[in-house]
Amino acid sequence: MENLIHKFLTGAISDAELQELRVLLLEPENKQIFESYIQDAHLVNTVLSNVDSQKAFQKVMLQIQQEPKVRKLFARKMLQYAAIFIGFGIISYLIWKPKPVEVVSNVVAEKVIKTGSDKAILTLANGQQVVLEKGKTYKSNNATSTGEELVYSKDAAITKEEYNTITTPRGGQFQLQLADGTEVWLNSDSKLRYPVRFVGNQRVVELEGEAYFVVTKDKTKRFIVKSPKTAVTVLGTSFNVSAYTDDNFVATTLEEGKVKMSFANSEVQLVPGEQGFVNKNKNQGLEVTTVDTRNFTSWKDGEFYFEHENLESILKKVSRWYNVDFVFMNESLKHKKFTGAVRKSESITFLMNIISKTAPITYKIVKEENNAYGIQIAKK
Repeated sequence: MENLIHKFLTGAISDAELQELRVLLLEPENKQIFESYIQDAHLVNTVLSNVDSQKAFQKVMLQIQQEPKVRKLFARKMLQYAAIFIGFGIISYLIWKPKPVEVVSNVVAEKVIKTGSDKAILTLANGQQVVLEKGKTYKSNNATSTGEELVYSKDAAITKEEYNTITTPRGGQFQLQLADGTEVWLNSDSKLRYPVRFVGNQRVVELEGEAYFVVTKDKTKRFIVKSPKTAVTVLGTSFNVSAYTDDNFVATTLEEGKVKMSFANSEVQLVPGEQGFVNKNKNQGLEVTTVDTRNFTSWKDGEFYFEHENLESILKKVSRWYNVDFVFMNESLKHKKFTGAVRKSESITFLMNIISKTAPITYKIVKEENNAYGIQIAKK
């Protein structure tokens, strides 16, 4: 919610985000968080003391109600007016006349919120894009796809490195076999850049999002997975890397073999059953813990598996697979723990029913004015 508050006060908030903030502020607990955040940030200062508060109030009212393009023109003044508006009950304004939502039945929800599937976009070295999905085949001089997996030829006549990129959307996943035989499972909302044939004395790929690797052994060529914050070096092994740009962490989980994980000026060597972890928001360096690898690798086998994991983390993963956004009506619910396993082929309502039976929550699937579907999470 803090991110939404910041966007509102700086004029960078979208219509959908503004609606989400309105809904959140219906909860008294969230109102208090909002007020505390504003005060702690010291947004009200003496420079504003000479501003006509009544006019400021009216301008904020006008600004929020205007069309998005017009509202953006006022971005620089937004902070000043919003700060003044605190004294007039900014909370009441934000929840004033909330945009109507339509509660959707589970039957309708299962039709409009689709379970994820095998699909991806392949971007070739020349910029051409190819849609990969079930029922569509693809063939080139160095790769073939059945629509469920992309396989590169080991014997492609290429003497220099040419890079392809495969991207999975929210609600998608895909499997590929690189030219050296390495198997890769790419999770939802992820991107992998790789050479169509490995040339030189190392094998380097670049990842944003999450992927599971089973690396073909080659003692003469190290295999390196680079992410925006870390690098993982291996010779032959099975491991998972989670490096989503919208997560505050990067994690490497090792199932078999050995890997070396690097971050900044530090590096650690992992053994099976260990996870290397970097918090992107804290200057703590690399941390290593012993974990149940199933918690971090079951997704590639078509299963959600959660063990004493908080709901915010769980629903972020679910959001990527079903391509649907969640709104917590109460901030404290984000930290509630849940343990369970559900096949990823199940409907969104089946999964949410399982969670709501064991966690202290209820859920409501809604259709908003923009015809987008979302799920509201509230206390029982």
